[in-house]
Amino acid sequence: KPVPALVSDLLASLDLSRQTILVPALPFATTMLEYAASTRTFDVRTAKNAMGVVSQVIGRQQGSMRSLHPTHSAIALGKDAAFYTADHEKDPTPFGENSPYAKLVRRHGQILLIGVSVNSTTTFHVYEDMLGASSPIQVYSPGTITFTLVGLDGQSLEYKAVCHDSRLSARRDPNLFRQWLEAAGAIRFAPIGESEVSVIDAHLMTQMTLQRLSEGQSVYGRVTLDANHKAAIAAALERLESAT
Repeated sequence: KPVPALVSDLLASLDLSRQTILVPALPFATTMLEYAASTRTFDVRTAKNAMGVVSQVIGRQQGSMRSLHPTHSAIALGKDAAFYTADHEKDPTPFGENSPYAKLVRRHGQILLIGVSVNSTTTFHVYEDMLGASSPIQVYSPGTITFTLVGLDGQSLEYKAVCHDSRLSARRDPNLFRQWLEAAGAIRFAPIGESEVSVIDAHLMTQMTLQRLSEGQSVYGRVTLDANHKAAIAAALERLESAT
């Protein structure tokens, strides 16, 4: 079947009066710096969605909502769409506590990957923003890029966005990440044609990544921890454990 028809089948299988589906809706498929060079305005009513057919089809459904963030917006459809998309712009980083991604982790959501590797798991970054400046790995480049955000009501506000360090991102080892997910029981997968479908437990993934980091292991390579790093990781794990 064509992808739009497959998405329609997926939506038909859900009870959106009780369930919510969430998809990334990043407005660029290049680098953030290239994107910023082309525009400094993000209008949630008209912004491009460069995340492919699945995200675009869900974004066109009646009742879908999009978070107000210039680089890492997400679209939600269903019972808690308003909850997931609200207040994204209040965080200084894309995966902070108000982001749809962090909310998905706290609510023990499931991440569905169709025909792509685990390296495409956008929610992976939540643990990094949980640690922020206390992380032994600083994933953001210095400085900010100023955007104008325009909401559904047409009101605008200024937002200073941070940019992921592309050199660090290139060091991420997806094969190691997959091994860790399998060892933690955080992923299930099944073949589909020449590819596969994977389902990742967002909460367990984040817990596992923090636990590995507490041992000096990361998908970017080995890291050295001081007492402050260890305390921050322990505190993040405690917050995650208490999340509902």
